Amino acid sequence: MKLLRLSVFLGVAAAVLSGVALFWTSQAVRQDEVRLRALYYAALRETQSIRVLQAEWDYLNRPARLETLAWESLAMSAPTAGYVAAGVAALPDPFVPMLPTRKPAFVYVAKQASAVVPVSAPTAAETIAPERDFQDLLDHLGRTEGAP
Repeated sequence: MKLLRLSVFLGVAAAVLSGVALFWTSQAVRQDEVRLRALYYAALRETQSIRVLQAEWDYLNRPARLETLAWESLAMSAPTAGYVAAGVAALPDPFVPMLPTRKPAFVYVAKQASAVVPVSAPTAAETIAPERDFQDLLDHLGRTEGAP
């Protein structure tokens, strides 16, 4: 008899727990549906505001309106013949890059022999003495400072 009472008690407890779990789940689903609906309407409102802002942007960026604003605000005028260069002599000189006076020394690695072949070293006439060049510059600057 005790076994029967225990099984009935466990059956009733399982039914009550299942009912509570079902009720809790259904309430959670309803709350999530409400939140989903609110997010959906918020997205619709944002889409509508984006459409309004896009229409306003298109209205403000009309070429005719921008041209009118440029003429009024910037005091622009049509270009005349004086704005065009008279000839080639009026154009600035093109950019000419500075090239080094000599090629830098480098080492060539042969692919087949796998030996390193050094390039001939620069001669004494080709070597640059930076200390001497700097001293010459200082001397030149010293001479030009005292000159009227």
